[in-house]
Amino acid sequence: MAIKPEQNNGDAYTEGSGAPNEPHSDAIYSGESVPADQKNEPANEAVGDTSWTKICPKCSVANEGLGEYCPHCGASYARGRKLKFSRKAIIITLAVLLALGAVTGITLGVQHSQQVEAEEAADRAAQAAAAAAEKEQERQAEAKAESENGQRALRALIVEGLQEAVQKDAVKRVDEGSLDGPIMRTECTPLGGGSIDDLTAITGTFECIAVNEKRDDGTESGYIFSATVNWDAASYSWRLGR
Repeated sequence: MAIKPEQNNGDAYTEGSGAPNEPHSDAIYSGESVPADQKNEPANEAVGDTSWTKICPKCSVANEGLGEYCPHCGASYARGRKLKFSRKAIIITLAVLLALGAVTGITLGVQHSQQVEAEEAADRAAQAAAAAAEKEQERQAEAKAESENGQRALRALIVEGLQEAVQKDAVKRVDEGSLDGPIMRTECTPLGGGSIDDLTAITGTFECIAVNEKRDDGTESGYIFSATVNWDAASYSWRLGR
């Protein structure tokens, strides 16, 4: 039976001859023709097979199954890949982070310095205020002491005026013949509530003695007068006797 020749790129071949540009084959053909739609189709290839070879990201074993997990180690084929950054990107990122860190450090340093300066200024102000307050207290204490000393001196002058007034009255009484003289001197001493140093008291009571006799033992005797002093008005009054 004759072999029907087939066309291949315009060249014909006969039984026992090789394809163009291919080595000669010694295979003997059965004499039956092969359909054109079956010549280039693999014998065992299944139509519609969508499987492909997968490489396990963990154990690196190849598998052609459709499963999502490696049958050898159980790892998932869908495990995410590690991100890889270029050296330039890493350097830029580090530079940015260092710059941000430097700016943050400078900012924090400035803030700390400002805080320290503010605290030091507050301490200096507090110390100055305390020193000024202490100085003011000292000034007020000195002024108060001077004022009190002035009041005591004024009261002493009032008492001296009282003694002179009682002295004149006693001498007058001697001249009138109601008292025996001579009146040598007069002295007034404060009674309860009449102290010169008690600056809170408005008035004071005194007992005055108009001395008309001195004894050999140094004691004195005389006429007693009772007196009252008004410190605020700088006035006084007296009478003979207690």
